Amino acid sequence: MPSLYYEVFVCVVVASLAGFFCGWMLLRSTSQRRITGITRHWENKYTDFAHSSDLEIQELEARIVELGDELREQNDINSELRGTVRLLENQSRQAQDEAIRTNKATTEAQSRMQQLLHTKASTLLAENAMEIEADTFDQTVRIDPGQRHTTTMPPIDEFDDEQLDATTALADSSFDTEESTIALDRETLDALRRSSEG
Repeated sequence: MPSLYYEVFVCVVVASLAGFFCGWMLLRSTSQRRITGITRHWENKYTDFAHSSDLEIQELEARIVELGDELREQNDINSELRGTVRLLENQSRQAQDEAIRTNKATTEAQSRMQQLLHTKASTLLAENAMEIEADTFDQTVRIDPGQRHTTTMPPIDEFDDEQLDATTALADSSFDTEESTIALDRETLDALRRSSEG
């Protein structure tokens, strides 16, 4: 009897150990499958992330290269613009200097012109004054002291045609006046003679 109980007990223990071992093995297998699935899942996610990261990195590198090219182009353009600005500044300074010289030359030319005009005007006025004085002196010298109150007739060469015609007409009228005066004197004499005879 005791041996039978002992055998049953041993069988129960062995069965328990066997069940525990089988359960542990099943749990281990399930855990490994879960771990494997989780690992594979994360590996896939990592692979996708790495691929997308590589693509983004490549795009960023390409963008950096483009930005570098654009930066070099902008630097070249800025260098050209700085050179153009310096050239324009030099040209502006030269133009300002030229304008200053031109204004100075124009001012000097105007001043010289005014001086020349003033000198010319003074010379002309002096010459006119001298001519007037000379003419006055000549006329004064030509006057005869004994005939200051007599009317002197200029030479015939100095008269023009209109003056000659006017002088001739005046002479003719004077001659007609003299003839009428002579005729009147004759009539008066005849009347006196007739009165004396009567």
